[in-house]
Amino acid sequence: QKKKEALEEGNTGLDGMAAILGSGVGLAAILGDGTVFTDNKRLLELGHNLVKGLDGQWNLYDEQGGKHKLQNGEKSIELLYGGPFMAKRFLADPNNKDFIESYVTFPDGIESIENALKVLEDVEHPARSQLIDNILIGISRETYQKKLIAQDFVTNSGHDIGRAFAVLIKNYLDQKWVENIILVSGVGELFGKPQDGTVEDLFLKSIRE
Repeated sequence: QKKKEALEEGNTGLDGMAAILGSGVGLAAILGDGTVFTDNKRLLELGHNLVKGLDGQWNLYDEQGGKHKLQNGEKSIELLYGGPFMAKRFLADPNNKDFIESYVTFPDGIESIENALKVLEDVEHPARSQLIDNILIGISRETYQKKLIAQDFVTNSGHDIGRAFAVLIKNYLDQKWVENIILVSGVGELFGKPQDGTVEDLFLKSIRE
C-alpha cells in the first residue's frame, strides 16, 4: 500500500522504469531503494493499456479492471510489439517472402511460411519459441548487412515504439522515474542489436528519434 501511495502522490523516490518488451509487454517503476513497483495496474498491464487507434495515434488508458478492451480496430502495444506478434507480422507480409526464404532459418520440421504461421498460432508447439527467435534474429542480423527490408522493419518499429513511449511519458511527467527508461527482455535487449559495438544500434536510435 505504501508503494502504491508513493506512485500516486508523485513521490520522487521513483527513479527509473523497466519497460518489458518480450513475449509480452509490461512496465515496472523502480523505487529509489531498488524496489520494483508493480502495484499500479495501468503500468503493470501496459501491454494492454497503451493502445494505437486506427488514426495511428497512441493513447494510454486507465481501466478499473486493469486491461483496456480493444475496439474499433485498436491495437495494443503488446499485439504490435510483443515478440511473437512482431515475428508473425513480418512472416505474414508477402513482401517479405524472398527475404524470409533467404535469411531466416526455420527449425526442423517447419517447411514453409504457411507452416511457420501455423506454428506461431500454437502456443504449445515445441518449436514456437525457436521460430520466433530465428525470425527476429534474422531481421536483426541482416539490418547491419544493409538489407533494406530488415532496416525498414527495425526503424519503423523503433519509431512507433518511441511514439508510444512519448505518450506514456506525457502521462507521468510529474514522476521522476520517466527520466530513465531501460528496455528489458528478449525484444528490448536483443532485437535490432548489432553483433558488435562498431555500429550504432538502429533500434534504440529509432526509439529515441
